[in-house]
Amino acid sequence: TPDPEPVAEELPLEAIVATTAGDYETDGGASEGPAELATDGNAGTKWHTEWFPEEGNSYETHWLQLELDGFYEVSGFKYLPRQDQSTNGDITKYQILVSVNGKDWTVAAEGTWDTTTDWKEVSFEPQSAKYVRLQTIEATSDQSLKFASAAEVRVVAYVGETPDTPDVPDVPTVNKNALDAA
Repeated sequence: TPDPEPVAEELPLEAIVATTAGDYETDGGASEGPAELATDGNAGTKWHTEWFPEEGNSYETHWLQLELDGFYEVSGFKYLPRQDQSTNGDITKYQILVSVNGKDWTVAAEGTWDTTTDWKEVSFEPQSAKYVRLQTIEATSDQSLKFASAAEVRVVAYVGETPDTPDVPDVPTVNKNALDAA
């Protein structure tokens, strides 16, 4: 029988091995602030940018980055805005960027989202990636400050096939047994 066709589906949270952000609130307690809160499986917590940044206030640092446990043919992204009574930081204009090394980025998608509290999803041409970034271009705010937030995010990728590993610089390995024997 032929191999089943690959299917694009939401990656499990276990496939996200690290979550970082350009900035985040440090005084938000256990439910608001650090990037990891956007991938904790709890819609009641959220990543949120700094409330009162000391240096400027720009969307340039309002990004959320996910590191995956391997290379995937990434074909989509899902975003759940904060689920409390506030809309501060709800992302309304975005870019989704992908990278094989976490340094060189390609824009995979860009667009706008409405201001409802429903899940937002964007699909795009599959691209091999180990890193996925949500970059805020615009977001809602009830002040003059610029914010970004996310209750949860997910990556959509093709499963059922292993993509070719892109050309990424090799990391030298050391045979510890050989060193011990020397």
